[in-house]
Amino acid sequence: MASQRLSKLRTKGRRGFILGNTLIAFMIAMYLVPLCMACIAPLRGIMEFRRDVQDEISAMQLRRLLLVSDDIEITGDYLVFTYQQRNMELSQGGHHVTMKPGTQIYFTETDGCRFECAEGVLEIVYERDHQEYRKVLAKMP
Repeated sequence: MASQRLSKLRTKGRRGFILGNTLIAFMIAMYLVPLCMACIAPLRGIMEFRRDVQDEISAMQLRRLLLVSDDIEITGDYLVFTYQQRNMELSQGGHHVTMKPGTQIYFTETDGCRFECAEGVLEIVYERDHQEYRKVLAKMP
């Protein structure tokens, strides 16, 4: 009998124990969520994809490629040149500026692309989000 009373007292004291611990854990989590968000907020700028940096990298790659290429010609919206005895073509394909044969993507998410040669300088002019960008690619002979 005494053992039954003792076991009832033990279980009676534990009934609210799980609920209390759950509420405390929930309150701690609610205080930590805004703190974590405040710590992560400055990192948003670092984690964004910067198109301007990617465009500069693409322009540098094309400059190096065209520097060692021969017979550079603008044909309509295409730039045709010879690289390592292979005819290459740079043009707008879908929403990217690509080089063929093969598929090497240089400028992404573009709405249009054309090549211009003014005063002996070859430029790529591409449009993105209703804004026009120009990058110098090579000096034409």
